[in-house]
Amino acid sequence: MAETTALCFTGEALRIVSGKTEGNRLRITRFSSLPLPVGAVVNGVITDESAALETLMKAKSAGVRAAKLVLDSGLILLKNLDVPAMSHDRLMELCRSELPGAGGGYEDLIYDYAILRASAQGEKGCSILCCAAERRLMEGYAELFSRVGVRLLCADISINSANRLTRQLPEMADKTYVLAILDGTQAVMMLYDHNRYVYSNRFRLMAERGSDALAAELAGHVSSLIQFNRSQRKEPVQTAYFGGLHENESFLCDRISAQLGIPALGLPSSAAVVTDRRLSEPFRLGDYFFATGGLLG
Repeated sequence: MAETTALCFTGEALRIVSGKTEGNRLRITRFSSLPLPVGAVVNGVITDESAALETLMKAKSAGVRAAKLVLDSGLILLKNLDVPAMSHDRLMELCRSELPGAGGGYEDLIYDYAILRASAQGEKGCSILCCAAERRLMEGYAELFSRVGVRLLCADISINSANRLTRQLPEMADKTYVLAILDGTQAVMMLYDHNRYVYSNRFRLMAERGSDALAAELAGHVSSLIQFNRSQRKEPVQTAYFGGLHENESFLCDRISAQLGIPALGLPSSAAVVTDRRLSEPFRLGDYFFATGGLLG
């Protein structure tokens, strides 16, 4: 398969990953992180257009001519649904009816859905993830790509990107776990039951990165998901994984594990994600998790 590039704008940087699929493996051929000024992108919304333009121009100068966009924002509406067998058009109607739309303060929404769990043998339904985003949010990125001259191949959301990637990782197979992705002062936590997405939340980190207080803050958020999981009568959470940890934050996992009584681990490398031998720096999957998932599908 030909090489593809995926981009994800965060509050801290533009994450760029290029790669290609080789059977059941994803080979990373290039990756980079271009810093963004503080406040240039807030909750997935471009608030400093000139800074975003300049950063995307740097990506183009480095060889990015076309890319998939992974949008990471708390402004995207999400809802899991178990649905009977029905047509695509009926599923789209269901998404529109299930998400709040204008009644929730949103305007001119674009709707879509992704299959979370296909029908098993003998079943006549599946699980889907309904999503919706305001058209102006999507069009802002489309205009940005157009002005820079980078072809926008498609757009996906970070949660769906993560779901695609976790399904590819043999290390996560059939596990019930919490996955946290930290990026600057933002974090996203996702709950998986038998490696199937259940729920997610995002929050701003109040504690200083690398501090003891951060361990307590993260443990509190993981504990909330563990309690939510227990209320759903699902299998107990076995592990909490953390991506995007800084080099001086390895101690956080030990502190969190001691507080929660379950293993807390840095997101491990995977046999399903390999790197090109020509790369001079090690690829840390947790730092590029959403962009890496954007390469799939």
